[in-house]
Amino acid sequence: MKQVLLPVILFLAFHSLAQRVYSPEPSINMPYLENEGESWVKLIQPQRQVRSVTWVEENKRYNSYYCLDEQGFLQEIKHNIQFRTGLFLKNHYEHKKFTYTNGLASKIEFFDKKGKLRSQREFEYLTNYKIKVNRIYSGNKLKAESINLYNNDSTVREHQSYKYKKGERTLINRYEYSYYTGKQRKETKLYGKNNRLKQVWKYDCDFKGTPEVKKMNLVCRNTAIDNKGYETEVLFNTDHKGNKSKTVNVLYKVKGRTVIVRTEFYNIKKGKEQKWYDVHYPDSIEPWYEAHYYDKKGNKVTEWRNEYKMYNSKKLIPHSKTFNTYHKGNLASSRVGLYDEKGLPISTESFAKKNRSLGKMIWTYSSDTLILLKNYNKKGRLKDTKRCTLQYY
Repeated sequence: MKQVLLPVILFLAFHSLAQRVYSPEPSINMPYLENEGESWVKLIQPQRQVRSVTWVEENKRYNSYYCLDEQGFLQEIKHNIQFRTGLFLKNHYEHKKFTYTNGLASKIEFFDKKGKLRSQREFEYLTNYKIKVNRIYSGNKLKAESINLYNNDSTVREHQSYKYKKGERTLINRYEYSYYTGKQRKETKLYGKNNRLKQVWKYDCDFKGTPEVKKMNLVCRNTAIDNKGYETEVLFNTDHKGNKSKTVNVLYKVKGRTVIVRTEFYNIKKGKEQKWYDVHYPDSIEPWYEAHYYDKKGNKVTEWRNEYKMYNSKKLIPHSKTFNTYHKGNLASSRVGLYDEKGLPISTESFAKKNRSLGKMIWTYSSDTLILLKNYNKKGRLKDTKRCTLQYY
């Protein structure tokens, strides 16, 4: 359901901020039900492939539709949601269609309520999740394009961004990348629309300075490996304006793939480190996700914690999901989601201070094809009921 979007959006924002330097390998969320917060659907009849998922609210303020192919890839999504902000009711409408090439999403089309094409995105790939070309259209008119050029070892050599106006292409910016042996980043250069050098990131602790030092961002990278095989990577970043920050990543490598266990990010002012956020990422060894965001005084502002019964490449079974907000370091509100032994959602309840309930949603599984989601207010009165209908191949 859409209630999962806020943590996901903020998590993505945190993850991108942790890098602090442009990441040259954009990736698209592959269109599975998992990316839409509906992964629980597959746990009802795990031996069968879902054809469609349809949500309808009895008061008609919410309806949602997912259509999948026989491989489990989403073909179409429709959402029509009415929600209240103060005294006003607002509507949110979303309609997307997906096209695939060799099992990868090559096009996403966005439509308005009348079925008219509003915008679209096209993708070309080097390999899975390594995008060569990303194009953005308004209707059928090309508006923007980004291109990645790769080295023979699959590292990105150059990233180019363009905009289109009246069919003419104009460069927005261009990034150039160089690497040390072992694919470690050595240098990043940013060029503007006139191909003039705007900024440089040097990944070298012993850098002494050049005539371009006013544009320089110096990144110092230190690493250490403990007796369990975990690598701790510490990045000290000083940008061209003198702002300093530190990122700490704990990771390990398996089968040529880097798995990040934990990330911490700090702003450094007047020699003092102030933590901005930290994230623990789940894997099969430590199956939980936890993130904290802090204010300038070091007080916790928000907290997420997702615990899993099982977390690996083949199966994801949640146990509970919690989202907390804090005021001056004290718990202000909380939302807790619980799941049964199969990983199916049971309930989601929201709380104010002193554990005072603000409302609760209860899931009922009438059959393998019908699910009811009942929403109760803080007094325990039924507010609305959503009906989910599943179809299988």
